[in-house]
Amino acid sequence: MEDAKEMNLNSNNIVVMSNDLIKSKSNLSLNEIKILRLAIMQVIKEDKDLQTYKVNVTELADLLAIDRHGIYQEVDKITTSLLKEIVYIGDGNPKHKWKKFQWCSSCQYENGVLTIKLHDDLKPFLLNLSELYTQYVLEDILYLKSVYSIRIYELIREEMRYQKVFADKEADIYLPMDIIRKATDTESKYNQYGMFKARVIDAAVNEINEKL
Repeated sequence: MEDAKEMNLNSNNIVVMSNDLIKSKSNLSLNEIKILRLAIMQVIKEDKDLQTYKVNVTELADLLAIDRHGIYQEVDKITTSLLKEIVYIGDGNPKHKWKKFQWCSSCQYENGVLTIKLHDDLKPFLLNLSELYTQYVLEDILYLKSVYSIRIYELIREEMRYQKVFADKEADIYLPMDIIRKATDTESKYNQYGMFKARVIDAAVNEINEKL
């Protein structure tokens, strides 16, 4: 493995992704999605390639508000899961089949240190983004306790790029149902609209409004 860089753990830094990646679908746990966003936050505008990063798991536990006593077993499971998990990314054309990518090419836990490298196939969605991208402060999602809340928040941020938002004016956001279902991996869950609205949309919006 190439030499790993120390992760920047400043949660006031920006997570930047292409809009296609924002609208992707993947089955991730809460801590998995936060670790991936932390890894994505490491990417800076000047990068030509995706780098390998490392972080002490006790520092990671503090950042993610995870019990330090349980972090070691949790991270070991997460590394296995992130090496297996697939992200499905479309190009905005409903007639085109979504492509499958691995999140990570390397993800290991050893001697109290997590080492992670995002897969090079994701470079078009993370590097040299001059348009059609979304950004937000990592700290925003660290407060959230639901994957649904994180994904819907990211969709909202993606839609807000078209709007100028002022303190005395509310943003008017429209998110198609199929986009929400794909992003939250609920295409085959909560088939009744009332249940879907309550468990996914309303729960996420309430948490976002409460914590952000």
